[in-house]
Amino acid sequence: MEAKNRMRRHDRALSLERSLEILEGDNFAVLGLALGDEPYCLPVNYVYHQDKIYIHSAQEGKKIDWLKQSNRVCFTVSHMLGVVQADTLCKYSAHFESIIVHGTAKVLHDFPEKREVIYAFARKFDADADNVPMLEEQLDRVAVIEIEIEEINGKARYN
Repeated sequence: MEAKNRMRRHDRALSLERSLEILEGDNFAVLGLALGDEPYCLPVNYVYHQDKIYIHSAQEGKKIDWLKQSNRVCFTVSHMLGVVQADTLCKYSAHFESIIVHGTAKVLHDFPEKREVIYAFARKFDADADNVPMLEEQLDRVAVIEIEIEEINGKARYN
């Protein structure tokens, strides 16, 4: 995993550490897929666990179909921190933080791996999640998608 910092405004670049803090601390993102010349972006719930991003999904659908054909993904998280008003409309701006991840995705099939990830999801929202049983037949109906992070870039404006 690396931060390549390809952005025009290098003065707004976030460190790798801060970018990972944003990734770890949030719950929702936008997953970007592409097939040929057609893009597809969708909001997803995710967990950052052991240096990878995981999302859950139904076993079938457009997202799964597209990932079978192309495993390249883009993933973004952003926070609007406030509006900066100005004396003219074109000078309005915003305080924000955002990250963009590029990587490869795969669907997990190993039951222990899927189980570990689903518990990581649950612990994100419930500290007692480890005490809740998980039924194998329920886990069989869930697709768990693992995103291997190849590149991460963060950008912010605070002032």
